[in-house]
Formats: sequence, C-alpha cells, structure tokens
Amino acid sequence: MEGTRVQILSDIYAWIKDLTGPQIFWLAGMAGTGKSAIAWSICARANRDPEIILGGNFFCSRSTGVSAQRDVRCVIPTLAQLMARQSDAFARALDAELKADPDVLHQQVDMQVEKLLYKPLLALKDSEVPILFVIDALDECSGQLNGSGALDNAEAHRIVSDMLEALVAFSRFEVRLPVKFLVTSRPETHIRDTHVSDIAFSKILRLHTVDKQQINADIRHYVSERLFATSTLRAVFTESDVNKLVIVSDGLFIVAATAIKYALGSGADLAVTRFKSLIASTKDVLSVEATEPLDRMYAIIVEDAANVGHVNTENLRSLLRIIASLLAARMTLSVAALADLLDTPSGQLRASMTRLHAVFHVPDDNEDPSLRPIHASFGDYLLGRAPSHLRISASLGHEALAHGCLHVMATGLHFNISRSQSSFEVNSEKPKHIRFSLEYACLQWIYHIASFLETVTPEPAIISRSFRSRVRLWFDRKPQQMQPSEFDEPISTIFRPRLLFWLEVMTTLGQVHRAAAMLMFAAATVRFRPMWVFVNAKCSVQVRIEDLARFLRDANSFVASSHQAIEGSAPHIYVSALPFADKDSLVYKDFAPKCTGLIAVNPIGVPHHAGKLVMSLTGNEGPVHSIAYCPDGRLLAAGSADGTVRIWDMRTGEEAMAPLRSGDGVVRAVAFAPNGKSLVSGTDGGVVCVWNLLAAHISVTHLRGHTGPVLSVAVSPSGSYIASGSRDTTVRLWNVETNQ
Repeated sequence: MEGTRVQILSDIYAWIKDLTGPQIFWLAGMAGTGKSAIAWSICARANRDPEIILGGNFFCSRSTGVSAQRDVRCVIPTLAQLMARQSDAFARALDAELKADPDVLHQQVDMQVEKLLYKPLLALKDSEVPILFVIDALDECSGQLNGSGALDNAEAHRIVSDMLEALVAFSRFEVRLPVKFLVTSRPETHIRDTHVSDIAFSKILRLHTVDKQQINADIRHYVSERLFATSTLRAVFTESDVNKLVIVSDGLFIVAATAIKYALGSGADLAVTRFKSLIASTKDVLSVEATEPLDRMYAIIVEDAANVGHVNTENLRSLLRIIASLLAARMTLSVAALADLLDTPSGQLRASMTRLHAVFHVPDDNEDPSLRPIHASFGDYLLGRAPSHLRISASLGHEALAHGCLHVMATGLHFNISRSQSSFEVNSEKPKHIRFSLEYACLQWIYHIASFLETVTPEPAIISRSFRSRVRLWFDRKPQQMQPSEFDEPISTIFRPRLLFWLEVMTTLGQVHRAAAMLMFAAATVRFRPMWVFVNAKCSVQVRIEDLARFLRDANSFVASSHQAIEGSAPHIYVSALPFADKDSLVYKDFAPKCTGLIAVNPIGVPHHAGKLVMSLTGNEGPVHSIAYCPDGRLLAAGSADGTVRIWDMRTGEEAMAPLRSGDGVVRAVAFAPNGKSLVSGTDGGVVCVWNLLAAHISVTHLRGHTGPVLSVAVSPSGSYIASGSRDTTVRLWNVETNQ
C-alpha cells in the first residue's frame, strides 16, 4: 500500500538503479513480516517504470496447492520464459541456446542459470537500464506435491543453494551484466550458508532489525486506510479500533491484513461486529480466524525443523523442549548458556536452532546473549493454538530450566568461586570466569521451580484443626497432591550445601539485595506441601520438608542480618557473617563446623535477641505512617508521607505493582478488604480512597466528606462498609456499593 514501507522500498529501488553495486539484494525476515508484500510492491513499481526492465518474477508458495509454485526446478525456466516476453533480443538468444542444448531443462541448476539466463542476457549487455528479476519466498521451494520425480526436502534445499551460488556467480563472470536479483526468504540454514548472505556479494536487509516504531507506523497507516476507506466505514470505526489492531499485530503485517480481510469481507454492515469478535479488547489478542494463516506457517516451520514424518517423534520432543525453555526463560540467553542449562552440546543445540531461524534470532557467537523468539505470537501459538502434536505446556520450559539451574549450580558452585585473594578486597565488576549459565541459574532457579509447581499443582488446601477434618481431607485429596514436590530433594541436596557458594556469586554480581527475597520465596514454595502417612493405623501428618523450609527461612535471616557485611566483599560471608550468625540457626549449624579459623563470638550479659530481620522493603521516599497485610498474608501495603501507597509481594520482597497515587496528600491509613480485591486508604486531604486492585488498569474511587485528615480506616467483615476516622472529630460510615 502507498505510504507504507517507504524507507525499505526506497532503499531497494536505489539498489536497483545502481548498476555498479551488488547484483543481489537478500531481503530476510520471519513469517508474516511482509516480505512478499514488499516484493509485490517492487514488481508493480518496476513494471510502471520505463527505466527498469522487469525481466520476471517467481513467487514461491507452499499454501496454494500449485505444485509448480513450490518446485525449485521451475524457478529459472520461468524467469527465462518471462524475460523472453520482454525482449526480442533475449528471446532469439534463448532460442539459440535451447536448440544447441535441448536437454538444458533437465540439467543441474547452475547450468540452467548459465544457459537460460546469463548467455541469453549477453545480448543485452549494453543496456543502460537495469534488468530486474524477483524471487520471493525462496524458502518455500521444495519438492513437488505429487507425481513422479518428486524431490525430497534435502534435495530441494541443495538445488536452492546451488541456484543462489550460481546467481552470485553473475558478478564473477568476465562480462558484467546490468542485472539485479531481488531474493526474499526466511533466514533458513540452507540459504544463509550460501554466499548470498555475504555482504561482499549481496546487499542484505533483515526485517526483524528494522525499528519497531517504523513498522508499527506502517501498520497503522495500512489499517487506517482500510478501516476509513469509505464514509460508511468512517462512521463506525474509530482511532481506538486502529490502535487495538496495531497492538495485537505487534509488528506482523500478516496479522493486520488477515484481520482487515476478515472484518471487511462481508460488507460494511457486518464489519464492526466481525471486527469486535476478532479482537478481545480486554486481552489484546486475536481470535482464531485472524491467526489461522500465521498458525499454518508456524506449523510448517516447526515440522520442517523437526523433520516430522521422516524420523521418530523423539526429534520433535527434543526440539519442543528447547523451544519451551526459550519461551520460559526470564532473561535472554546465549546458545552456550542454554546448552549448559539443558545439558546439551552447544553444537547440537545450535544445529537445532539454525533450523528455526525463521522464528528465532540465533546469534553467530555462542556467547552472545541474544537468543530469542523474533515475535511473541510464536510462543502464543505453541502454548495455546497449536495442534496437539506441536503444543507445549507452560510447565515444560520451567521444568527443564528448573532442573537445568540446579544442575548448573551443582557442577559450577564451589568454595571461593569469586576468586578473592583477601577479605580486604571489595567486589568489583563481574569476574569473567563466572559463566553466563551459572549467573542465570543463581538468579532464576527458584522462580522456575515455583512457576512449574504453580502450573502442575493446585493451591494447597487449608488443613482444619480437627482430627475428623484431617481424615476427610486425606481421603478427598488426589494421590498426586499428597507427595512433596519433585524439587524438594534437589533443593535439599544441591542448593542447601552450596548456599554460601551461591551467596559468593550473588554478592559478586551485586545481587545480594535479591538473595534474601529469593530465599523467602523458596521457603514459601516448599513449606506448603506435606506428605501424609499412616502410623500404627492412625492418620497423622508428617511434614518431610519442614527442616528444609526452616533452613531457607534461617538463610533468609542470615542474609538480611548480614547484608552490609557481605554486600561489598565475598570473603566476609565466611569471616564476618557466619561467626555472628544466630547459633541456633540451621545455617550456622550446617556450615560453622566445616569452616576452620572462624572467630568466636560469645555475647556477655546480653542474650541473643530473638527478633530477626526478615527483609527490608524499600521504595518510599518519605516516612511510612501505616501498614496492612492482605488477608492471605501475601501482600503488604504501606501508606507514606510521599503521597503513595506501595504494595509488596511478601514472598519475594519486590513491589507487586506500581505505587498507588491519588493526589490527595500524605497517606495516613491503609486497610485491605476481607477478600483482598480492594484496598482503602485515608489521606491528609480528608479523602478516603478505594482502590480496585483486580482491574486491568487499577481504578480508584474517592469518598469525600471529612474536613480534616483521615487518620484511620477499616473495612467491615462483609466488605460492604468502610469506616473512617478523621481529625475533624468524626467517624463516617460508607456504603461500598453506593459510595455514600
């Protein structure tokens, strides 16, 4: 469409007109990024331009069902035939070549390029205008769909590679011809491994490197032009509709084009209804109808990468495990790091990933941490819309990475991994000897374990105090809910004895502030999974992992109380933090006997204080006036003089959401509703604020009536009423439903 892809089209057109530049332009990009639309636009523009000869084009496709359109052996003969229609001189020269060698159509592709294109084009060697050939979606060329003489994909890929090498050879022939080849494709291995990917011979543009804002601007222009094409459509569609479609398209032209085609396909009367059915406004996602073309392409990519139908399904399972791990990763990984985490040779993993270049950015350097999916819709497809043999569960990647993190820590953590020479040394920049895979494992292990357990284990039930209720609960629970998590033992045998080595890595990385929160989260993750056993015909509860949960809580206290000592220098984990640790803590009992030369700390006269710092919650920029826990204890809210209410996740110590600001001054009081879905705050401005915490965008209702600061608030057990006390000497009772 006019007005879109302006810069890209301009660059390609400048390349066509430059007869001294490279003769091949390789436009690479994943499925749905608009390669074919760009190729069509160039063909249409060149066909109208008297200063360009459009010699021919070949648009490969696996989805049309036309066998010739996917048979790589048809590309060069088709281009030659089309060029013959453009030039009598070429046609005569081609005829002479065919008479001299009638079997050329059955020869190797490099001979076809020479005899069907190069030699006949010598008749136009003095042309002052460029001759353009366009080959689109070359990655979709393979064997015939049916019939005798069909090619398998391996043979077809070999021919594609040979053809590209032959086209590159145009620049090496003695006579340089005014010929240009525009080739578009996904960055598949058999294409990237040719000289077409060498900037010495080709001009290259990878669409996934184009600025996202530029792409979204083009999609916005396209959508606006289509939705506002007539006065009837302009009357029913709004800019909000345009914005929604741009968001869900997320850089993929095919998504926007498919949505528009579906919405407008049955006329203006049904356009709005179809459009709204297509886009779920609360989720910013597309319906199945809009994603179907993209899904077909994704299925082809994955099945081709796994050679589905040619080998056993183990290859597919292995590939899906790799993909699931990348989709679950909490940081962008490198090839080497992912190989370590999955305990797979780097070369083998790279071989798997190179077959997925259409949907993943695979860096050339194994240590480059930029291995990632090019588009989020690929993950959405595999996690939800893919057929059963390709679909992956959300737990698969987290399980693989959880085990991988523990494995990497088991093999990589050891005493003095920080390589400190003295306790006088302070931590500097991250040592190069700490591999990225170990860094990732130390920072992310518990989050992958928790994410896996959340996807495979329902929320644990609350055990009643009565013996009869416990018996009933035991009989009602399913067997798989009775057993401790599969990660309890690895945490106990791998992480527990390496706690101090793990802290060395965390302090060296400057992440001690995260360590305490991770340990708290770990304790919360393991402590709720009891194992039920029978003892002497009596039903009792045995919590096998209570000792582990206690250890993790003690470790949290150890880090929190020694934060300043170990933050600046790794050796002080041993020489300062451990000697001053609580002698009753499992951390001290586990590690002190194994360390020699520790200083002895013997308090005289003052007993050890029983209270322990669990974690420090930071963020407020002024004094905190009030705090409140939500009913389940997972969230803590604090009202501050800085005019905000901040809410922390007590499992991690991290803020659970952005600060709540009402603009009514200092927050003096906070209280959660009994259901935990809303929060009430009282301010110096005399306003009671009711925050809806479950809305997609947190909303606030202002209750006005007090003439002085609100000093206290409370919510009734039913959640229907709010009481507020003010310095104006009044207590007001508010109805939550009417806000009166």
